[in-house]
Amino acid sequence: KVNMGEPRIPYRETITSAAEEDFKYAKQTGGRGQFARIHMKIEPLENENKSNLVFTNYASGREIPVTYIEAIKKGITETMNCGIFKYPVLSIKATVLSGSTHEVDSSADVFQKVASILFKKLMKKASPIILKPYCKIKVYVPEEYMNNIIGNICAKGGTIVDCIQDEMRDKGNFRIITAILSSEHVSRYCEELRGLSKGMASLEYNIYKYFECAEKTQEKREEIKITDKDDEN
Repeated sequence: KVNMGEPRIPYRETITSAAEEDFKYAKQTGGRGQFARIHMKIEPLENENKSNLVFTNYASGREIPVTYIEAIKKGITETMNCGIFKYPVLSIKATVLSGSTHEVDSSADVFQKVASILFKKLMKKASPIILKPYCKIKVYVPEEYMNNIIGNICAKGGTIVDCIQDEMRDKGNFRIITAILSSEHVSRYCEELRGLSKGMASLEYNIYKYFECAEKTQEKREEIKITDKDDEN
């Protein structure tokens, strides 16, 4: 039995403004306690930067030892795998500005945990949005079906980038249509193209860029308001 449900969209999330907080976590559990203080700032990366995370540390070794700094980075990196909206996080710069430790109650594990808590708190303050992937597609099609396919792409909200002669083919008058189309339409588009071109068209595609999905962002923000409590246990 073939599952013909809605295609799964690989959403991502990011932030659109900067946020900063000096956060102290101190907990006593009867034995050894837990203590970490991290002053951190996060901000969006520029579009041309291809990294998901740029991590910078300005805290001195006396404020936070190097091993704890590595734990902070690990805590952020792991949290970015599943952000506040439960999608992978893209394009963030995180900067540790200062902090402090306790000679008994601090550890790498505590700093990793607190970095995760703080990162989520900052994301909520930094105007988070959900991103939807758009694909660049190339459709190879006989000229007689070109207008049908261009009209179909535009009807799906796609943007035509180019339409040129396919000079690599020895036979037939083929065109190459290049367009930008939301990924939710692309996964099954090969099947649709065959129907529009009597089986003559073919498709190539790759993820081109992520753009904000305002409707999904609003939906998830309303969910966050219901359960907007940081897990500090």
